[in-house]
Amino acid sequence: MDLRFWNLRKYNSSALAFLHLQRFKVIIFLCLIGSQSFAQKRFDGPYQIQNVKGIATFNYVVQEGDTLKTGDFTFTNEQQTDLKPVRIKGQFKDNKPSGSWEYSYGEFVPLDRQELVGLSYVTKLDGFKKSINGNYENGLPEGSWIIAIDSVKNSEIAGNHYRSEITYENGVPQRSFRIDVPDQFMIGRLLRDGRAHDTWTLFSKDGISEDENWTFANGLLTELNIKTSDSKDKQFYFDYNETNKMVTIPLDRHYLDIMELRLQRRDTVHFFDHGLSTLLKQNSTYLHEIEGQMQDIGAAVKLATGTVKVPLYELTNKERKTLDRIAAIYDKSRDAAVSIRTNSQLNLARLTDQQTALLYNAIVTIDTTNLKTLGKLSRLHGEEVTQHILRKELINGLWPLGLPDTTIKTIDTANVQQVYRHNISSSYNRFDFALDDVEELARFSYEVIKEIQGQLNVKTTAIKRKPLYLSEEDKLVAESTVFKEMIDSLATIQREDIAKTLRAMQKNTEKQLTQYVKMPENDEKLNRAKQLTACINNKKLLINTLVNIPNRQEALKKKYTEDVYVIFTATFMEEQVKKRITKAYEDYLLPYLLQQVQDGLECGSYQEWIEQYETLNSKLTTLRDEDTQRLERRLKREEDPQEILKLLGV
Repeated sequence: MDLRFWNLRKYNSSALAFLHLQRFKVIIFLCLIGSQSFAQKRFDGPYQIQNVKGIATFNYVVQEGDTLKTGDFTFTNEQQTDLKPVRIKGQFKDNKPSGSWEYSYGEFVPLDRQELVGLSYVTKLDGFKKSINGNYENGLPEGSWIIAIDSVKNSEIAGNHYRSEITYENGVPQRSFRIDVPDQFMIGRLLRDGRAHDTWTLFSKDGISEDENWTFANGLLTELNIKTSDSKDKQFYFDYNETNKMVTIPLDRHYLDIMELRLQRRDTVHFFDHGLSTLLKQNSTYLHEIEGQMQDIGAAVKLATGTVKVPLYELTNKERKTLDRIAAIYDKSRDAAVSIRTNSQLNLARLTDQQTALLYNAIVTIDTTNLKTLGKLSRLHGEEVTQHILRKELINGLWPLGLPDTTIKTIDTANVQQVYRHNISSSYNRFDFALDDVEELARFSYEVIKEIQGQLNVKTTAIKRKPLYLSEEDKLVAESTVFKEMIDSLATIQREDIAKTLRAMQKNTEKQLTQYVKMPENDEKLNRAKQLTACINNKKLLINTLVNIPNRQEALKKKYTEDVYVIFTATFMEEQVKKRITKAYEDYLLPYLLQQVQDGLECGSYQEWIEQYETLNSKLTTLRDEDTQRLERRLKREEDPQEILKLLGV
């Protein structure tokens, strides 16, 4: 054998073996990487679902950069003492929800008292608990899904307020379903493809009376029959002959909006907005909440009450652009209105300054009469609901009484109605109107808001104030507003001296707020905001004392009255005793105390005034049963209220 050939063969064999060895190492390396990539990991930490911060626990694997959940999943609030607890528990299989899932929510108020349980004091809760339970199979809802809302009293279930049950097969709602509330229940029927069919009925709780009937034909609502409060039947029929183009959509809030707008001209009393429609809206809302939460978890699911057919009236290019412009103008108007209505300095100034009140309340009028409905139109357009309603039917449904007047009514600090005289021209037709008129209404509303904003000298891009100032001023505004409302409602029904005192307190408060608004922003102003908030709280306590004075005075009068036998008529008659004591109270002391409040007390003196008044009443009650001859002789010669208080030991 040629030695060179042998050496070459030997060399090639060695090289080949080395090459195989290297390949083997690469394969082992890749396998190790792969095994590490698909290795199950565990997450146990902070997590957020639908703006709720909490703690989530679940297993997952990372595959090609994607996090795939597997096994058990739990989520609970970060704070165990949270009065709005949220708990979600379920399982994942191949990153899809599978098996039983439980969603639990609460909204509670702690009771004032605590109970001793074992060796611990426990605070009981009142409120509501909502639970939603159902199953998934391969990521689709399957079987029975139950929604229940229960009232809670003393931390125990006290009663059921809402319960619905829907059955799904492969993600499609099937057969009949039921919704129960305390006074009524409804039953609806679905075809195997999920479409609404046959008669859906709202019963009285005893199941005898049919309060409402909706008749569907293969997903198409054809007739409504609603029993009114006077036990008469109100019937509505729907004609779909005007279009041959029909589409299928979920039976949710959007569909109910469509039907409500179609009925608006015929259903002026809004029978449709209650009863069965309300129950379906509730159910849809709860199911959409689950969809949103599962989306945040990373598992898109679709839950629906059923599906329905609606007409499709496609928007023209001109209509779409007009609706887009209306939505854009509405957004600007809403931002400007919100910047004014939430400005704490303006909220304080409107309580005391006449012109500010007129301008501010004009914004409130525009917000409620113009922007509210424009906002609804903007929402319907954004949710693509407008394409399912004839445009004339749409705007007539939103404004059944015509577009708002250009006259802007407002009120002053005394709640007297005024008219804000603007300088904005308008050309929209109020009654025979089209989309172009609605756009003109939106433009007019925006221009008036900007005009008012200029007069108030408030810019939407104002310099940001320190959060601490805003927080304290918000509290001050809230307390001041409640205080003014209390005075406005109570002063009109009180006797003259009490009403005069209440109005004087309001004037004094307005003066304090005016001085506060003019202060430069520094630590002194921040402290003053805190002082005024506490001061107004004390004033509210004093209001309660003042309005009870007539009743307390009447009780004292009765206590100082006794039955005296008149021998000449052989009858009993009422006679007041110890008249010098009651005269001193009614003629000198009470007017003196009320005058103190009218002149204006220091913030720290309101509690002292209340205590002095209570001490005086207690003393007068005690004196009725004591020997007061010496005191009465001294009171005969005394008219100075301060000296009288000394004589009474108050």
